[in-house]
Amino acid sequence: MKAQLNKILALIYLTSIILISFIPNTMEAFMHFDLLIFNIIQIISFTSFLWIMLGLLYESKMAKLNAFYIALPFTLLRLIFLNNYISLYNFDIYYSVIFYINLIIEIILSIYLFITLDNKKYHLKYLLYQLIITILFIPQNIFTPLALRLSKYNYFDFTNFSIWHILFLLLFIISAITLFLYLKNKNRRQIKLILFSLSLIILFNILTRFSYTKLYDYQETRGIYGAIPLYICSFGSIILPLAIYIDNRKLSSTLFLINCPGAIIVLVNPTTGITDIFNYNVLHFFYIHILLFVITLMLPIYLDAKPTKYSLIYAGFSLIIYFTIISLINAGVYYFTNYDANFSFVTTSPIDVGIEKYLQFKMFGLSYSILYLFILWLVQYILAICTYMIYKLVNKIKVNKEILL
Repeated sequence: MKAQLNKILALIYLTSIILISFIPNTMEAFMHFDLLIFNIIQIISFTSFLWIMLGLLYESKMAKLNAFYIALPFTLLRLIFLNNYISLYNFDIYYSVIFYINLIIEIILSIYLFITLDNKKYHLKYLLYQLIITILFIPQNIFTPLALRLSKYNYFDFTNFSIWHILFLLLFIISAITLFLYLKNKNRRQIKLILFSLSLIILFNILTRFSYTKLYDYQETRGIYGAIPLYICSFGSIILPLAIYIDNRKLSSTLFLINCPGAIIVLVNPTTGITDIFNYNVLHFFYIHILLFVITLMLPIYLDAKPTKYSLIYAGFSLIIYFTIISLINAGVYYFTNYDANFSFVTTSPIDVGIEKYLQFKMFGLSYSILYLFILWLVQYILAICTYMIYKLVNKIKVNKEILL
């Protein structure tokens, strides 16, 4: 009974987070240096999202205590100074109500989780987890004022395979190795908690991207369309927390086969364009994709999401369904707005090869290419096949090594 109640409360709380994510003020505050103290308060308050979800869904004692002793006081301060954020950008009173409802829900749930604890003793090691999570919750647009100041220096420009790109790729490798070693001596519950936590951090960042795109464009996509998670990686990121929580191995192995290589490809050939390295377009892009890669990589290693021939076939059919639905949605958006959002690059290739000009057909007035869509699906599926074969090869080498030992 309690478990079901907690799931309902988690869903209500998640809904409130989704609603405030559509308010421009949620992220706009981080663009202002003069709100530094208030933004620190807000970042620590943001960690309530993780602690409350872990407390409700996993009965984590550490999460419950951090929610009450650390995040709750800052949520109360955020409530007191809420006018500092509301006054940044004029909006309808409806948004103001949503802000207050979200904060009240956080306060009530933090107290509720604390009350449900038998042992309320706080350990100092929990403070270390709080510090790490607070750092991981820092919004990437907080560095935008710095990016604007450094934009006149070409040294800080981000281009593919520049020194900055190479550093990001090194960070991507180091992150995977670090997480692999950190999880090595953990039990299955601990591993699930850690991977679920990281997946929630991705989810939170993708949701708050809506707030950012209310006022600014994200990469080459106009306005809020840049926030809609209808790309392979962002769509996988939305599903990832659910796959880990329900412990669905078929779904997890599919995410490994599709999103793990997908993240590698876009990290090697990012679509950020030429901009400053501290720009939100760069930092958000790499932050999301690095986290997505390291989490999906750990799924077959630590959560038994081992890919099989059946999951490979399932991945192929899933990609067909995915690209078909995305094409329909993309055409629908064009029909009502006359804007081609190019979700998942279904109409225009990110690489200028011109394939999309052949074997064209119209859908709601928007041109598509059967040849290009087939190649788009084939490339994604070949990546999944290669990932499957590499996994099998590595696993075979590991087994043979254990036999020899």
